[in-house]
Amino acid sequence: MPRSRLLLAELLLLFTLEIRAEEVAVTAAGTVRNPAGRPLAGAEVELQRISTGYEAGIRLLDRMADPAPAARSLTDRQGRFTLSGQERGLYRVVVRAPGLVAMEMAPLALVEPVELEPLELSPDAGLTVRVADAEGRPLPGLWVFASAEQEAGHAGGWRVAPRKSLTDPAGTARLPLRAGESLRVSVFAADFAEIVRSGVQADLSVELGPAGRGREALLRAVDSAGQPIEGALVRVGALAWPVGRTDTRGGVRFRVPAGASTKLRVSTSDGRGAVLDLASGASEAEIRLPAEPLLLTGRVRDAVTREPLAGALVWSAAEPGAALLTRGDGSYRLLAPDRLALALRVEAAGHLGLSARVAEAEIRTRRLPAVALLPTVPVPGSVVNADGQPLAGALVEALALGNTEASLAEWRRSSPQGRFELRRLAGGRFYEIRATHPGFLSAHLEMSTPETARLLPPLRLVLVPARPAKGSVIDDKGQPLAGVRVVVRRAAGAGVRDPFQLPAAWERGVNEATTDARGRFTLAEPPAAEVDLLAVHPGFVPTLQRRRQMPPGTAPWELGKIVLRPGVTLSGRVVDAANRPVEGAGIHRLTEVVPVERLETVLRREEPATKSGADGRFTLSDLPAGKPVHLAVAAESYLPAAVQGLRP
Repeated sequence: MPRSRLLLAELLLLFTLEIRAEEVAVTAAGTVRNPAGRPLAGAEVELQRISTGYEAGIRLLDRMADPAPAARSLTDRQGRFTLSGQERGLYRVVVRAPGLVAMEMAPLALVEPVELEPLELSPDAGLTVRVADAEGRPLPGLWVFASAEQEAGHAGGWRVAPRKSLTDPAGTARLPLRAGESLRVSVFAADFAEIVRSGVQADLSVELGPAGRGREALLRAVDSAGQPIEGALVRVGALAWPVGRTDTRGGVRFRVPAGASTKLRVSTSDGRGAVLDLASGASEAEIRLPAEPLLLTGRVRDAVTREPLAGALVWSAAEPGAALLTRGDGSYRLLAPDRLALALRVEAAGHLGLSARVAEAEIRTRRLPAVALLPTVPVPGSVVNADGQPLAGALVEALALGNTEASLAEWRRSSPQGRFELRRLAGGRFYEIRATHPGFLSAHLEMSTPETARLLPPLRLVLVPARPAKGSVIDDKGQPLAGVRVVVRRAAGAGVRDPFQLPAAWERGVNEATTDARGRFTLAEPPAAEVDLLAVHPGFVPTLQRRRQMPPGTAPWELGKIVLRPGVTLSGRVVDAANRPVEGAGIHRLTEVVPVERLETVLRREEPATKSGADGRFTLSDLPAGKPVHLAVAAESYLPAAVQGLRP
């Protein structure tokens, strides 16, 4: 064997051994709930490695099955799952259950044991798409893909899993659909451009006729010397859908929408790639790929000790499937899919993750600035009941306390011995540590972490048993009100929460009930010993009672009578400086007078109460009669405005 080839083989062997020496088994755990918020047993949970764009595209093009998952689990009676024994890397977690919409978390960086945020699955209403030709004959074997036109918010990074399916012999494909969703549906067929239908909320029939053929395009892929590249994958459009591989002459023909420019992405099995915009009138194009993969070198180290960090996970948002672990000296060689700017992400055990933007100028040098990660401060603790006995499976949250609102920093579950350890908290910060468990009231405490990591004394969170709360709702004449929505949630500080805004679907620490014909309601398990209570009913002013304290004892908590008073309506119109109506302006109701210079910051945190119509008009209902109302208005391309002290 020639000496150069032997040396290369030795280097590759050393490289492989070095990486494998850094491999450490990690686990991902979490909880799945049904649409009623109760633990869901028997849900299937998979841990899948993130594929490169090339690998995923080839599977779609050749109609290949997805690779076997790295781990699989079923949720137990408490809705719990654990995916264990996995090497550090970048993954996705997918959760499926019959009759419910599948969800995923991706990308998930596994560098140390992680507790995922609890997931509540939604009912699947189901969407059937039938595809036929111009004569009405069913077309089997076609890919159908759908996505929400406006993705609903989910806590903790969960989102709907990709909705794609091949049509069956009857030309039909079934896709998940949540109630109230509006989908964008795409159909991909040979000899046709992408067929798109928007605003889909019910079963759909798609006919592939002459109008959908679009125009034919020819793309040639060549290397830096002008030589054709065989086997390059070509993907088109916003979905980067694969349409073909280049032949021996580097060419591939496909169809694109007529009269519109189309983005083309070309990639090879060795990681080379390039992007091209095909002009609306163009039928041919040539794309030039580098002669070899573009590898970026860099280094990761500890921000305090300046020592190199081995086994840190590095990836780019443009190609997460190329994620890798740093070597023993903290160095890495990351594949860049093209020469465009990219977002870099680094995660390491015992350190806070970091995101950085890499400019095109840095990519041209192929050398990236060193990344320094701040070490985390481990915080141990335990959760016990009022008798001091350990509580297993308690949910422990760490919320970073900022100037205006708290943000979630980490989740953990207590062990069978009631113990937990928070591993992702930054030094020199203030946190609220909160523990919750079914059948118990939540407990919390505030703490500050030291500037540098050191052994801290264990925290102790004591949970006391919950007991039901009950009350009634009447109008201003003392008559009971049926159908009133009563919401209780953990108490918040003054000014933290808009009292007129109902909780988001994903918000935790919330319980609610509806009054019966006699105006009575019962809450089986209030979320805390101190709560905010909100009662709402159409035609009445919402009533908010802040910081209600549970009295001592074991008897049900009597909340008393809540009085709702009739509300009034306020109408208005939003116009610009030329008195033209402004459509889609958000109308916010403020709890206090806000200086104009602070409006933008305040409005960014809250959803509008309503929006103006095409004529600029809006209506706000259920306002208190004779009391001042403060409004703020925000619209795209306009400065925010405020109207304060209105008395409807």
